[in-house]
Amino acid sequence: MFTYCILGYKHGVLSIANSKGAPKETSLNRLFQLYNNHYYLNADPVPNSDLIKELYESDSSILNRICVEIPTPDATVLEQALKMTDSELIDAVSKNTQSVIFEVKPQYRSDLTKDPDLVKRLIDAFRKSKDSFSKVILHGKTEHRGKQVGYDLFEEYFKYPIEITEYHQEYNRKVEYPKEKIQADYRGNMMDIYNEFKNIILAFCDRAPTE
Repeated sequence: MFTYCILGYKHGVLSIANSKGAPKETSLNRLFQLYNNHYYLNADPVPNSDLIKELYESDSSILNRICVEIPTPDATVLEQALKMTDSELIDAVSKNTQSVIFEVKPQYRSDLTKDPDLVKRLIDAFRKSKDSFSKVILHGKTEHRGKQVGYDLFEEYFKYPIEITEYHQEYNRKVEYPKEKIQADYRGNMMDIYNEFKNIILAFCDRAPTE
C-alpha cells in the first residue's frame, strides 16, 4: 500500500491523502530511521474548529445544504424516515441498521438561508444535540470563500475530501490510468485545497501566509 503527500518546506506543512489501509504520516518516520536516525517527524493536526468558526462568525454566511447522520436509529426515526407504519417491516429493517443519513436541500438554484443569525442558531442547535448525531455537515460559503465548502461540525481535525479517478473502462475491462496522471491529479487536488484554506492552516501553524 502507498499514499500521496506534499510537504511545504517553507512553512513545514504536510498534506497527506488519507485512505483506508494507506500509510499514515507517522510512517514517514520510518524513512528517518532507515536513512538518518538523527531526525524524526512530529506532525500536529490542524483543528477543524478554526474552519467552523469562519462560518459561525461570518456576517455574510450562506447555507446551501445540510447532511446529517443519525447513529443506531430507533423504530420511531425509521418510521418517520421511511413513511411506514408496518411494525414488522420496521423491526426487520432496524435490526441491521447502523445509521440513517438524510439531506436537506433547497429548491433549484436557491439557498436554504442567507441569514447569518439563522446559520449561527442552527450551528448552536446541532452542537447542543451533538450526542444525537454521528455527523453533521453544513454546505455553504462566506465572504472568504468564492465556492461552496462542506463544514463538518463534529470532525475534530481539518480534512477535506478529494475525488481521484484511478481507473477507466476499455472494452468492458477495468484499466488503470498511468501513474504519472494519477500522481498529477493527486498533486493538483491537494494543492487546490491547500491554497483554498492556506490562511486558516498557516494561522494555526503560527506562520505568516507569505508564499
